[in-house]
Amino acid sequence: MNVTTIVVELKKRVEELEKLMEEKEEGMLNLGEEKREAIRQLCLRIDYHRERNDYLKEFISKTRRGQRAV
Repeated sequence: MNVTTIVVELKKRVEELEKLMEEKEEGMLNLGEEKREAIRQLCLRIDYHRERNDYLKEFISKTRRGQRAV
């Protein structure tokens, strides 16, 4: 093998590695977005359940007050 052949092979290898790095970076960005979306969905669920819990507490409180008055 001469120096020119080695340089050509190394350049090809560098190109392959750069392409692989780009693919991994893109995958990481997609994964990050998926995680953000999952967190958004969880936050919506938490808010829903908190509101529902507050509603039920208020409903029970009113029901008990009504029973005491009787």
